[in-house]
Amino acid sequence: THKKYDDYWEAAKGLLVDPKKLMDGLFEFDKDNIPEAIVQKIAPYIAREDFDPAAIRKASVACEALCMWTRAMYKYHHVAKAVEPKRKLLADAEASLEITMSKLRGAQAELKGVEDKIAELEANYIEAVDKQAKLSHEMEMCTIKLANATKLIEGLGGEKDRWRQTVASLGEQYDWLPGDSII
Repeated sequence: THKKYDDYWEAAKGLLVDPKKLMDGLFEFDKDNIPEAIVQKIAPYIAREDFDPAAIRKASVACEALCMWTRAMYKYHHVAKAVEPKRKLLADAEASLEITMSKLRGAQAELKGVEDKIAELEANYIEAVDKQAKLSHEMEMCTIKLANATKLIEGLGGEKDRWRQTVASLGEQYDWLPGDSII
């Protein structure tokens, strides 16, 4: 009994015609979107004992590299599939964090505004206290000057009477001056 195997040699020869194109295709392969049907098709090959890089190396070093690449893509698919829910949770957590950080930045900006206003009010308060102290000092000086002026006026008030008497006396003496001069 002959078992029939799928023959991919003709398709493989088409890929091997342009090695650069084959390598570019391997490097640019979309490993994040491998269809499940493809993964299921290669699963039996991955499970075979003779699809092992060491075993294939005996036949071809280039095929060994392709075997390693195929196994890596298969493993990557299953790891990515297991990690995908965690990635989604991470993306949700990052989105939530961004919303929270945005709120925090808003609150910090508001706090900065309040702190600036407090600083302005403190500066105005200090300025007003200084002005009050200056005005209080000026008021004390004015009170002292007013008291001194009052004393001076009162002192001069007594002098006024004495000056009147002196003027009157001098006026009398002036009137007698011609007579006194003759004598």
